[in-house]
Amino acid sequence: RKDKTAKIAYKGIVNLMQNNYAKAEEYLMQAYNQSDVRNNQLFCVEWLFRLYDSLQNSATDDLYISSKLKWCMSKSAELAPDNPEIQSRLAHAFYLEGKLTKAEHYFEQALKYDPNHGYSYFSLAKIYACRGEDERAVETLEKLNTIQENHPLVFSELAVIYAMHNDADKCKEYYEKAIMCGVDKPSEFAAKIT
Repeated sequence: RKDKTAKIAYKGIVNLMQNNYAKAEEYLMQAYNQSDVRNNQLFCVEWLFRLYDSLQNSATDDLYISSKLKWCMSKSAELAPDNPEIQSRLAHAFYLEGKLTKAEHYFEQALKYDPNHGYSYFSLAKIYACRGEDERAVETLEKLNTIQENHPLVFSELAVIYAMHNDADKCKEYYEKAIMCGVDKPSEFAAKIT
């Protein structure tokens, strides 16, 4: 109640809830800039991320909103380097931009703090597959399978890799495991393998 910066941040949140985005951004940025406590800064940045994310579909200037979202992700990763969810969110953004080396770095950061972070392993395997490093992708997927057994995405990716290498037996084995574990859209998956 006595923290002026917190009051400003909460004014920003209230304005966000009322869809008054310009005022919400103003208050949240003001609170972020006034705070010298890392967790408070992270709190403001995460709410700014929510604001820009909600604007993403309705904005006329997509490049502006994308740059703001990227700033939020980068700032969050800087403020919370030990948070695997934040690190992997930034990594995913770089992956979508095709910046695989940066994406790889941030996924590895996430694994540094959570060696069982399945999303990071899966994403690293996809990066390796994009680069043609199929052996490394297979190793990563098999490691993920020991952490999160019987995940259909792991089996489906392995089936695809083995299909690309014309290893029909391995492809069939992982295809059947993926189907048995409940892969989404089995007909699309079958077409991809074919």
